Amino acid sequence: MTRYGVIDTNVLVSAMLKWDSVPGLVLKHVFGGNLIPVFNGEIMAEYREVLLRKKFCFPEEAVYTVLESLQEQGIFINAGKLDIELLDDKDTVFYEVVMEKRKKDTGTMSRKSTS
Repeated sequence: MTRYGVIDTNVLVSAMLKWDSVPGLVLKHVFGGNLIPVFNGEIMAEYREVLLRKKFCFPEEAVYTVLESLQEQGIFINAGKLDIELLDDKDTVFYEVVMEKRKKDTGTMSRKSTS
């Protein structure tokens, strides 16, 4: 069974800080092909901006390797803006991508079931 997921930036940071952790396990599933990340340009830009913060001390090469791997393993979703309010406005883009992926999956399933 193929699983898809939007990876929260904090999960990505935590995985890179401590590979042997639950967030590290999430990335292992991505790199192992068991979890397909979904994202858009705004999410990738946030990943890049946060992972390159000096306070984390991640080597730039490692950051770009992880980001390239996510892009190679994942699916770019061109999600439209939704009129919703979340507790943290920065989470809206993640929700939008999830909902767009869900809409595409539901549409595909509906077409298959009618044939």
